[in-house]
Amino acid sequence: MELASSGEDVAARWRHDPEDAIALVQELVANGEFTEDEVLNDAVDSAVLTGLLTLQEVRTASDLESCPLRIMERAARRRVPR
Repeated sequence: MELASSGEDVAARWRHDPEDAIALVQELVANGEFTEDEVLNDAVDSAVLTGLLTLQEVRTASDLESCPLRIMERAARRRVPR
C-alpha cells in the first residue's frame, strides 16, 4: 500500500470509526513500511485537501443556498475502505 492511499484510508475511517483508524495505523506501522508520523501526517494532509477542495467548489458556486448541502454531500461521499 502506498503512503498516500494509507493516509486517505486512515482519514476516511476516522470519521466513521476512530478505533478502526487506529487499528489501521498500528497495522501499517507494525510491518515497518511506514512510521506513525508518516501515516498520520498523510491522513491530515488528505483531510485538509478534501476540505480545501470542497471550500473552493463552494466558493465558486453560483447558487449560494446550496453550499451547505454541497459540503455535507462531499463529506458523506468520502469512502470508507475495508
